[in-house]
Amino acid sequence: MTEHKFNSISELAEHLKISRTTLYRRANLSDINLTGVYSDEQLELLSSVQPTVQQLNSLTEQTGQLSEQTEQQIKFLNKEISAKDKQIKFLSDQLKEKDLQISLLNKNLDQAQ
Repeated sequence: MTEHKFNSISELAEHLKISRTTLYRRANLSDINLTGVYSDEQLELLSSVQPTVQQLNSLTEQTGQLSEQTEQQIKFLNKEISAKDKQIKFLSDQLKEKDLQISLLNKNLDQAQ
């Protein structure tokens, strides 16, 4: 088994004639760590990766999990927003009450003069 050494990701991408983004995506799909030293088999996988059914199923499952997590986060954040809206309404009502009291005090002060 021959090992091939590359000094950078850019050098490897150039060798494979693919973009760095494609290289990262293919390495991720093929579970290859981009360490700088690669076997012939790894280079073959990186140069022409076709996702397997298992990989596609795994990605689908991960996407589903992310969707569930996102949905839970959205529900949590909506509850937080609702609680903050109630706090803002309460404080706004208190402010209106204080404004009314100040107005009445000013009126009484004017009448006293």
